[in-house]
Amino acid sequence: MAPCLRERFSFRRKLTWFLLAGLVVLLVIVGPFAFARLRCDATAVSVTRLANHPVGATLNEGLRVGCYNIAHGRGEGFGTSVWDGGSDRERRQRLTDIGRLLRDLDLDVVVLNEVDFDAQWSHGVDQARAVADAGGFAFVARQRNVDIATVVANFRFGNAVLSRFPISAARCVRYPAMSRFERVMAGNHDGLIATVELPDGTGVDVWAVHLETRSTKSRRQAAARIIEQTAASPRAVILAGDFNSRSIGSIRPPSIPRGLSAIDTMLATGLYQACPARSKTAPGTFPTVAPSLTIDWIFAPADWRILQAQVVDARMSDHLPVAALLVPGG
Repeated sequence: MAPCLRERFSFRRKLTWFLLAGLVVLLVIVGPFAFARLRCDATAVSVTRLANHPVGATLNEGLRVGCYNIAHGRGEGFGTSVWDGGSDRERRQRLTDIGRLLRDLDLDVVVLNEVDFDAQWSHGVDQARAVADAGGFAFVARQRNVDIATVVANFRFGNAVLSRFPISAARCVRYPAMSRFERVMAGNHDGLIATVELPDGTGVDVWAVHLETRSTKSRRQAAARIIEQTAASPRAVILAGDFNSRSIGSIRPPSIPRGLSAIDTMLATGLYQACPARSKTAPGTFPTVAPSLTIDWIFAPADWRILQAQVVDARMSDHLPVAALLVPGG
């Protein structure tokens, strides 16, 4: 073979191997990410029965409902990174402490926000299950707001509903995206609806709500979607979680927003009543130290009775939990 042909053949072979190697690297790096994003709708929601905990048999006085943004288990520090929070052991102990708090509050159903299901910064722990185990909850429903997988780390987190009573169904509710690109590449602040079967044979739809913190418009659009779907629900509806929204009735002057907030838009329908009550003297829920904003709420059906409602002084997140005792049917 002529030298020039030999050199050309050698160059082509090297180019072929280089392209093949590049393709393999691309598949290894991009493949898991693309696969997770293509399957995100199918894997967004799951329900687990924890066999080591008994199913609740009765309602004591009423339905005890709570909500808690656990801030990925990183602790009470305001403005800290998700990578903070101490060692794996310290984070696990904090989850155990959160579960024990919920158990001591004797809650039947709890909505959790900012829950890691498999995230590098929290050492891959399923935080929903860890809290449920420590709190004695028999059922866990999970919903991923963010679902990213790579060859070196996963980042999957979102909302959860813990229940002592059976969760017979769960589904994701999609809110308008603040960024379509962000929704495609990572996820969106969507919500979870878990149908909880009560001992009297009735069912209640518990919505785990965590609205977008960066956009008033997105929160109002999500509120409109919630109103539309809950107004048509055949079951009673409880909404709970971090709404990232304040009510004008609970804001200290002069910080009055233009137009109705997402909270006030929803309450104006007459479909719900709020816990804590809208009052300028009501305790705040955020941040944990010197709380000044009420952004974590429980919404009960308008025809239910609220026997108790409290913001709990707990130092395991940058939010404070909210708990309420609700009596169905007026």
